[in-house]
Amino acid sequence: MRRRWGRTRVRRRDWERLLTLSECWVAAEGLVVVGLVSAGRVHNEPATVDLGLQVADQRHRRGIGTQLIRTAAGRAHAAGAYTMHAYVARSNNPMLALLRQLGPTAERPDGAHLEVRLPLALLALPAAHPSVRQDCHAHPQRPDRNR
Repeated sequence: MRRRWGRTRVRRRDWERLLTLSECWVAAEGLVVVGLVSAGRVHNEPATVDLGLQVADQRHRRGIGTQLIRTAAGRAHAAGAYTMHAYVARSNNPMLALLRQLGPTAERPDGAHLEVRLPLALLALPAAHPSVRQDCHAHPQRPDRNR
């Protein structure tokens, strides 16, 4: 987390911003959160959602990120989105490999990053993995003011 967020704890203001601009889901093992995904509408692109994913380093390669993305993608697709967008560091090989395995991607270089787009209609959307629980009190999508 330090490498990706610059610290090992997610601050309250980070949570508030995520919940204001997107829908979020977590994966937990017992009472320990091991993953987080967020999906929020992209300003001026109403059929596109922006993806944010974080999985604890020691839990990589266990399918947690895949199931979190599938959960967010299924919800976004049901709400009318057609494209998932992610802004990924070129050096983030695990995330790039995960996105590429989910379906055909369109990638545009942007300095040290890639803009990656994935069509949701082509993404198989099975039921959420049992470790990814849907929160019936999830925050509804709010109008995005700062995107």
